[in-house]
Amino acid sequence: MSEYGDWFEEISGPLKIGNSNYMKGIFMNGLKEEIRVELNLHPLKTLEELMDLALLIEPRNMILKKEGGNAFYSAG
Repeated sequence: MSEYGDWFEEISGPLKIGNSNYMKGIFMNGLKEEIRVELNLHPLKTLEELMDLALLIEPRNMILKKEGGNAFYSAG
């Protein structure tokens, strides 16, 4: 996700689009479905908030996959 976020910031920086919902939509369309679905659960107002949360979701999802989805349960 961080590579995509860096790339998105690089290409969108020069654009002077006043509609932040438009930019949020473009960003969301480039994300993995599992990240996009979770972001839709949160009422984020800015593109920056969206990008920040996306950066937190991906590592958490990787841990969940590694743990077989049981990262919140300890057998001990």
